[in-house]
Amino acid sequence: MFGKYEVRNKLLIKKDMLEINISRIAENVFKYYRKYGDNRLSKKIVVKEVNLGIYPLPPLNQKYFISNTIYLRLKSTVTLSPKEKATVYFKAPIDIGVVLYKDNVNTIIDRVTLTREKYAIYGSIENGLICRFYITDVYHEEPEITMGEAVVKVEIDNVSNYFIELSKIVIPVAGINIFYKGERAHYGLFRVNIESPDSISIRYVKEVEIPGFYRTPITIGQFKEHLKMEWGVS
Repeated sequence: MFGKYEVRNKLLIKKDMLEINISRIAENVFKYYRKYGDNRLSKKIVVKEVNLGIYPLPPLNQKYFISNTIYLRLKSTVTLSPKEKATVYFKAPIDIGVVLYKDNVNTIIDRVTLTREKYAIYGSIENGLICRFYITDVYHEEPEITMGEAVVKVEIDNVSNYFIELSKIVIPVAGINIFYKGERAHYGLFRVNIESPDSISIRYVKEVEIPGFYRTPITIGQFKEHLKMEWGVS
């Protein structure tokens, strides 16, 4: 489903409850129609031919809150002994973006949220972060995902002298690359460095590519390489 489409007269994409329909209704005029459950959108596009992209996007700037982070609550915790490393996988929400492109210019004309929007505050009410909230299990290999989800790969390095129990993680997703192949989406790689129970640094590794996947050609928001989890991970 993800990728580029050149539409001369019409295009119909159906997947589960999502339907995207584009059809020419006059010379240089197309009708765009999208349906997801009871949520529908219709608009007209004035153009000779439709060059369309459908891509996974980070779930930012929603109708309720503006958030640059995703708060992942883990169903089962991960306990790391001192000086231990681990590589794990999580699931996280994505949006589906519908994009018109010409040359190197991409313009988002529609954004579809396929998972229920939930938000939580990480930290104190006064100074905490408002995050998109999602519950995920912990996986030791890439999990199967559904529409509206993407894989998150995390390398954890506990350089502290403490046993650390990981029951939640906050990841920065503004400005990052997302990757796609067919109907699968991947957030790429995050590295978590634990120096103490109260000093945890999370870094998105922007230079990493996902073998066999394509990079989404647009990013959303201002990239921030590091995030400090000042209120711990348990």
